[in-house]
Amino acid sequence: MSVFEEAGTVLLEVLKEGCVLQRKLLEVVREEQEILVQNRIGELGDVVKKKADLILENQVFERKLTGVLRNIASFAGLDEEEVCISQVLPLFPEEIAISMEALQREIWETSAELQRVNQQNAILIKDTLNYFNAVFALLARIENYNSFEAYDPSGKKETGKALQGILIDGRM
Repeated sequence: MSVFEEAGTVLLEVLKEGCVLQRKLLEVVREEQEILVQNRIGELGDVVKKKADLILENQVFERKLTGVLRNIASFAGLDEEEVCISQVLPLFPEEIAISMEALQREIWETSAELQRVNQQNAILIKDTLNYFNAVFALLARIENYNSFEAYDPSGKKETGKALQGILIDGRM
């Protein structure tokens, strides 16, 4: 086995790890979305922890991938700082190169889906926070009505209790 066949096999295994990791992360992000949609906010903490752990694993994967690519680049006489998978593909036997391209494409597609779902989750989180802010603002307005004074159409002075019609009968 040549140096490039061996390096290609190592790179292929690293890319397989990356695919598995990306799929796990996508699964967790979709779980996060389901929790947000179903408003099961109490379960969100566990999912966010899983997501954070997978993001840390992804950083380790990226360092590992960078190290393998730099080693291959040094053997091939390529710039170690600017090397990417597409530059090293021609160095490997066709079978390995085809597998690498397929894995790279799967990682890109999964990353794009991750980005899309994360953007949707960000919108859901923002909407949930806006909803809670609106509810708290309404509750604060009702609470402040006890000290609020106004006049009815006949000119009679009214205080907060009589003004609690902001919500149905002043109740939620």
